[in-house]
Amino acid sequence: MQSDERGLFKDAMSLASGANNAALGANTKAADADARSAAAKAEADAAKATALQGAVAWISDKEISYSSTVTLSLAPRTASFVVEGAKVGDRIYIHRRGRPTLAGVNVVAGISLESTGFVPADGTVEVYHTIPAVGVGQTLSIPIKMVGYRPAAV
Repeated sequence: MQSDERGLFKDAMSLASGANNAALGANTKAADADARSAAAKAEADAAKATALQGAVAWISDKEISYSSTVTLSLAPRTASFVVEGAKVGDRIYIHRRGRPTLAGVNVVAGISLESTGFVPADGTVEVYHTIPAVGVGQTLSIPIKMVGYRPAAV
């Protein structure tokens, strides 16, 4: 009988040891999951802290105009505008606000303008764009709307 009791005792100890190891493993996995969760939260908090929240600071309607030449010009160009309220650090979105005209006639196809702008100095906005020159001695005009966004931190 004693050998049976010893066998049962060994079996019970082995089962207890296995249960203890399983509990330790579960605790380790839970601690690892908690650590990963804390790291992900810290990363999200850091990203949120560095993200720039912005609001519309100003809106301006302008027009880009070029007198055309004989050649087709696809070189990037810069148009500078005076915009009251623009400040260095503003982010700018530019889009077409109407139909372009060529020699006073509405152009209905092919000319698109969506861009971003840059404020090199307070009150000045530069718009980078590529517009083809399309006629001899004619003026191409594209009405644009500029929307300036100012980050809350600026």
